[in-house]
Amino acid sequence: EWYATLMADDAAPQDRARWQAWLAQSPRHFQAWEEIQSIGQQLQPLRGDVARQQAAATALGAVHGRPQRPRRAALRGIAGLAAVGVAGWLSWRYTPLQRTVVAGLADHHTDVGETREIPLPDHSRVWLASASALDVRYTDTERRLTLQDGEVLVQAVSDAAHRPLSLQSCHGQVQGLGTRFGARLLDDAVQISVYQGAVRVTTAHSGQSATLNAGQQTQFDGWHIGSPEPALGTGAAWTQGLLVAQDMPLAQLAAELERYHPGRIRVAPQIAQLRVLGTYPLQKTDVALELLAQSLPIRVRHVLPWWIALDAA
Repeated sequence: EWYATLMADDAAPQDRARWQAWLAQSPRHFQAWEEIQSIGQQLQPLRGDVARQQAAATALGAVHGRPQRPRRAALRGIAGLAAVGVAGWLSWRYTPLQRTVVAGLADHHTDVGETREIPLPDHSRVWLASASALDVRYTDTERRLTLQDGEVLVQAVSDAAHRPLSLQSCHGQVQGLGTRFGARLLDDAVQISVYQGAVRVTTAHSGQSATLNAGQQTQFDGWHIGSPEPALGTGAAWTQGLLVAQDMPLAQLAAELERYHPGRIRVAPQIAQLRVLGTYPLQKTDVALELLAQSLPIRVRHVLPWWIALDAA
C-alpha cells in the first residue's frame, strides 16, 4: 500500500509524512519496506511500460469492480505481489521471507541477540547464533541436522553405531568427519569454516563434492563450491558473545553487530572502509559502538529507537 502510494504520480507531501511516521513505529516496518523495495527493483521494467501498466490497471479494475489509474494500479499490483503473492509469482524461491516462516517451525531457534548451546542425543553439541533455526533428526541410520536460517557451530563426536552426521541446507549437504565446523546461511550461499577434522561438501543440484580440512573455509550454493581459503581461528568467537575484528572494514563490522541488534545500523559511505582491529561484545551494541567511537573518527547517532547511524566525526 505505501509503495503504491509513494511511487504514484499524484503522491502528496502528506503521504510521505504519514509514511515516515509509519516507518518510525517499528523495525518490522522498515524490514517490510526494504523487502517491498527489493521486489519493486526486480519489476522495474514494468514501471516504464505504459501498455503493461494499462493492462494491469484494466485487470485489477475488473477484479475490484472499478477502474483504476494506470500507474497507481500497476504499482498496487507490484505491492500486492510483494505482500501476498511472492511465493507463487517468484516460484517461492528460498527467500529470507520463506526462511523466516520455516525457521519459526524449527526444532530449535533463537531470537535476535540470543545464542544457545544445544546438546544432541549422541553427546555432540551445536551452538545457534542470533536469529537462527535448526532441525534435528536422529534415526537408526543417520544423524541429520538442517540449518533453516542463521548460523550454527557443530561439535561432532564419533558415533558407536557409525551413523554419519550431516548438516543439510537448501544449497546442499555438509558431512562431518569427526569434526568441529561452522556453517552460516547467506542470502544465496552457505559459508563453511572447518576448525577441527574435515568435512565433505556436496551441492544440492549439480552434485559437485569437495573436502575441506581444518583451517579452511569456503562458500557454496546449489551448483558450485568455491575455492578453499584460510579460515579465521576467531570465527567461532560469537559462541562466547564476542566479535573479533582483524583489519575488518567498518561496514562489515556494523553488519555483524546488526545481526545481534533489534534494529538497523547504517554506516555513511565515506567511513565504510575504515579498518577496525579489536574485540567487541556482540550483545551489547551500545558498548561496542562506544568503543568504536573512541578509536575511530566516527560519530554515533540514534536516529530512531531502532535506527543507529554512524557518520564521519
